[in-house]
Amino acid sequence: MGRRRKRGLSYLPPAPSRTPFLIYVVLAAVLLVALYQVKKDMVKSVNGEVVDAYTGQPIVDANVTLKNDATLAHTAGIEPETTVKTDMEGRFNFGKAAEKYSLRVEALNYRVPPQTDYDQIFKAQIRLTPGIIKGIVKDDAGNPMPRATVSIGERTTITGSEGDFQFYDAPESGKIIVKATGFWRSITPFEKTARQDVKMTSFRAKGVYVPAVNAANEDFMPNLLNLITTTELNTVVIDLKDESGRIAFNSKQALAKSMTEGKGLISDLPGLTEKLHSRNIYAIARFSVFLDPILTDEKPEWSLKSKSSPNRLWADTANYNWSNPYSQDVWNYNIGLAKEAAEAGFDEIQFDYLRFPALGNLADISYDKDNIASNRMAAVAGFLKRAHEVLNPYGTYISMNIFGLSTLQTDDLEVGTKLEALADQVDYLSPTLYPSSWGKGTFGYDQPASKPYDVVRNVLINAKPFFQGRSAMLRPWLQDFSLEPVRYGSKEVRDQIRAADESDSGTAGGWMLWNSQARYTAGALNPKPENEVRNNATSPKR
Repeated sequence: MGRRRKRGLSYLPPAPSRTPFLIYVVLAAVLLVALYQVKKDMVKSVNGEVVDAYTGQPIVDANVTLKNDATLAHTAGIEPETTVKTDMEGRFNFGKAAEKYSLRVEALNYRVPPQTDYDQIFKAQIRLTPGIIKGIVKDDAGNPMPRATVSIGERTTITGSEGDFQFYDAPESGKIIVKATGFWRSITPFEKTARQDVKMTSFRAKGVYVPAVNAANEDFMPNLLNLITTTELNTVVIDLKDESGRIAFNSKQALAKSMTEGKGLISDLPGLTEKLHSRNIYAIARFSVFLDPILTDEKPEWSLKSKSSPNRLWADTANYNWSNPYSQDVWNYNIGLAKEAAEAGFDEIQFDYLRFPALGNLADISYDKDNIASNRMAAVAGFLKRAHEVLNPYGTYISMNIFGLSTLQTDDLEVGTKLEALADQVDYLSPTLYPSSWGKGTFGYDQPASKPYDVVRNVLINAKPFFQGRSAMLRPWLQDFSLEPVRYGSKEVRDQIRAADESDSGTAGGWMLWNSQARYTAGALNPKPENEVRNNATSPKR
């Protein structure tokens, strides 16, 4: 074999071709510039304004949050989420945003709208709907009214010291219903507004009682309405549930026993209130509460029982059975009836016999609880609290009849009605001040019935301190009937009215005349004041 030649150290492979380093630098620079341009093109500026949807006015200091598409934000090298505040003109601006992003806006007292997605839209106007409605309640003279009750739907609030109120999460439209003792209730519609002030119209009742049988009588009512529209009278109190327990309208409640056609049944209750309101007449519905023989027949388990005969219902001296004042079923039944009257348009619900029995063998009554003042008063207060909860959304006033003696005593008269406590539980308290009902020696008079002015004046003066600074007003029942030996005519009735008028210093809410047959003494009444006649066409909306 031949011998292989050994390579020498002088042999080297050919040198590879080298790209100049400068070219790499140039290419890198070009790529960086291109990438920069791409990122720059991906970053946009977003601006816009936030305005009130109702007024179009700018919303200042709203928080606007921009959330970029995560992938685009990462690629563009910008923050995924940024929040700014609107300026004095409601404007906002984001200097760095992706082509795809979303906006979320929050502002005090405005509803938070759904998050909105945007794609290549870089200018936005965002309209926020107010989530609050507020206002001020003022009287006829423009003065703010504290402690007025304001309702929207099922929600109720009380005005502050400056007459102010507000509701959060308010609907876009509805009605603001306001009531305050000494004023007509106000029903003010609103739509797409965050501000609605309310002006109230003062009112002082001058009323008469009307049994259901008269109110349903088409021959009787025109004469009564004529008396009201031509004299100072402006109010009717109509029995919708009397002492028998009969209901004067077709109630939806299964337990209710209505009066019959021609014997007290009012076939069109809303029509009746509409007729009264068209004449600027204030409508009060009277309900006898715990004195209810019909309910006790239907529901003996809701009734007062006799201790001596546990299987027998207790009866008073007139042989009437009473429902149990502690029974919440009884409460709900009566308040349900009152609600129907409120729905029919009555301005006020007047509860009578909202008390414990006063006549009969009271020691023989079997109660669920100890028969002590605190328990009795708690039952009455509980009923009234629930009545307010149900009736406030309608702006319906609540009043209560009490014994005249309650104005002179400081206890509950063993029936649960203590004047001092009740003055913060109702809108109006109506003591029966009939001079003929007071016994010999009252206020030093041998025959109080012969001193109608003095009796009424003394009672109202004595009661006035209980109402100072309280929510309730005093509105007494006056006598327009005769009991032997003193006959009552125009002078005697007018004397009582004069005493009530002169005793009114902001704590009294008017007066009412009682005659069980609704036969009233026209000669005791002044003519309708000229300003009331003139204002009938512009009476408050109800």
